[in-house]
Amino acid sequence: MEIFVTLLLILWILFDVNYFIYAFLTTVYGFIKGLISPIKLMDESVTYGLCMTNDMDFQWHMNNSKYLRNCDFARFIHATESNIYQTARWLGASMYMSGSNIRYRRSLQFLDVYRIHTKILCWDEKAIYLEQSFLRQKDSFVCAVCMVKMVVAGSDCSPQKVIDVMQPGTKSPKPLPEVSKWIDSIALSSERLRKSL
Repeated sequence: MEIFVTLLLILWILFDVNYFIYAFLTTVYGFIKGLISPIKLMDESVTYGLCMTNDMDFQWHMNNSKYLRNCDFARFIHATESNIYQTARWLGASMYMSGSNIRYRRSLQFLDVYRIHTKILCWDEKAIYLEQSFLRQKDSFVCAVCMVKMVVAGSDCSPQKVIDVMQPGTKSPKPLPEVSKWIDSIALSSERLRKSL
């Protein structure tokens, strides 16, 4: 028994065990939810969270990094609920995040219940752009907004090809002004970094 407890403590010290447990549960939940009540491609996915002690920083509100971590889980649930993840995998493609831009508007405090609303905004020849909003449950105030760039890669696949399998003939909505400017910012950054090599 002592060996088991010691090994458990070592695991908790060396690895973020809570992350792996939560990731496993999220994966199972996302796939089950996608089977039972799938959403349409452009529908919003909503997940819930509770700001706990392990989310806190020294100022006793949710740490900035926890927002992005919770976005990861909510995004996976959205991808499996909408079946875009399964469709991409069926086509031999993978999806990975290549950029994010988050704006913090108001702190989430200890024991605040919140919702993460995830939706696809638009896509281009390489990536799908999503918006993820943190809404405080008690008043629906948008505490943070995150834009995410998800690249679709592999076996001559593209976002449009994945979407054509799901909803033939669906074209990308026009990007919101802030999304267009963010895409331009990414392109400028890439160009500058290429020149510095």
